Amino acid sequence: MGGMWEFPGGKQEEGESIEYTIIRELQEELGIKVRVGNILLEFDHSYTHKKLHFVVYFCELISGVPKPLASLQLKWVKSHELVNYPFPAANKKMISALKKYLLLSKDSEAL
Repeated sequence: MGGMWEFPGGKQEEGESIEYTIIRELQEELGIKVRVGNILLEFDHSYTHKKLHFVVYFCELISGVPKPLASLQLKWVKSHELVNYPFPAANKKMISALKKYLLLSKDSEAL
């Protein structure tokens, strides 16, 4: 997906829990330690050459300063700024779910 941005993540190894996969991948890709929180979204997405299963969780930074260890660039942005970056279709599903969650959270705070 040349020229596109994506969220960090990776392949679940045999025998790993999804939570451990997230912790391992973020350590390998960004050099940070996280606490895995609640699930945001789970879905299957088909590309022309393969089908992937995505499981997206909220994570809390425990320690470390994110560095692009496994990628060329790293950028932390606010959720409303995500529209300024090109993302693959699967990541757009994640962004949409995040926006819905944030809207619902904001609405519930007003109650």
